[in-house]
Amino acid sequence: MLRNSSGHRTIIVEGVDGMGKSHLTQQLGDYLKRNVITCGPAPKTFDEIKYWVNEHEKHVLAGDGILDRVTAFSHYVYKTTLGSTVHKDFLHYRAKRLASYDAIVILCKTDEPIHELKDYDDLAKVKVVMENIDKLHRAYLYLFT
Repeated sequence: MLRNSSGHRTIIVEGVDGMGKSHLTQQLGDYLKRNVITCGPAPKTFDEIKYWVNEHEKHVLAGDGILDRVTAFSHYVYKTTLGSTVHKDFLHYRAKRLASYDAIVILCKTDEPIHELKDYDDLAKVKVVMENIDKLHRAYLYLFT
């Protein structure tokens, strides 16, 4: 079991856009008095993917934060479901490795998704995501089994 010195485990909140991840992570952070780490825009290059996967893994190993999504999970799900990626094997390996640690993973799903637009959002991509919520959620379920 990987725990920090105070015995806390990292919490990872995952799910499709619009499922309430950011709201939940903020509430958990306030309630548990823990730092919230937010995954920003999707990485565009393999170097960015590797950077964010490594950063998120460091936070999980530190054991005291709440992560609003991690690249190894989300990039794998989104790219293998809605597009394609030459990095599928790398992402799958790192997602499985991350899942093997003693983190608590919460997969969010709501019947009424609300996507709050961020500065970096592409409206066409948001539309595609909203049209494929169930397909993406099933991909998350498959990844976590």
